[in-house]
Amino acid sequence: MGVSFRYRALQRLFLTAVLLFLGTLIVVATLRSSGRRSLIERANDVRQEQDQFGAIQPDVSQTSALRLQDFHRIQVKDGRPVWEVRASDAMYYSAEELAHVNDAHVTMYREDGSAVRIRARAGKLHLSGQSLERAELEGDVHVALDESMNLVTERATYDSVAQLLICPDFARVFGPGYTVEGNELRAHVDTRVATFGANVRSRFEKTSENAAQVSGDISKVLQQE
Repeated sequence: MGVSFRYRALQRLFLTAVLLFLGTLIVVATLRSSGRRSLIERANDVRQEQDQFGAIQPDVSQTSALRLQDFHRIQVKDGRPVWEVRASDAMYYSAEELAHVNDAHVTMYREDGSAVRIRARAGKLHLSGQSLERAELEGDVHVALDESMNLVTERATYDSVAQLLICPDFARVFGPGYTVEGNELRAHVDTRVATFGANVRSRFEKTSENAAQVSGDISKVLQQE
């Protein structure tokens, strides 16, 4: 009986040790799995944060970005504003001098003091010190070249050096009494002349009151390369 009792006690002890070992393995596996899920969740959070900034994605590392709310930047030269950008939020990459913005409002000031106002759902701003070299805009792009000439498109790039607005896809230029639309638009901001590359269509109304104004506005945009 003494031998049988000791055998059963050893058997129970062995089974207890096995169960404890298996339990330890399960706990370790669970912790490792939880760690992996946390990494995946963090990666998804990063992707979701990037997706907030529209279709235009910055070509830089996410870790180098500075998140800014109510983004505002302006260049002033000789006491006069040259350009100004406002956005609801932005991802700013100081090393690359790049800002990726939401709800962008870009204003370019001509030498005569008049302004070109651009708004879009998203934009990528290429900066050089205090200067704006280029702005890539996307989503419900609206450009007010002046009081009588407006432009709408889905995608546009503004080159500040050439003072040129380039719309590679369909665009529409309109004002009081006229509408001109087509593809491959190039609009010179300083001269207010818009040139379409293809598929130009126009419609306008003339009245005794606005005939001269409409004729002058149409002559600016009824051009095809």
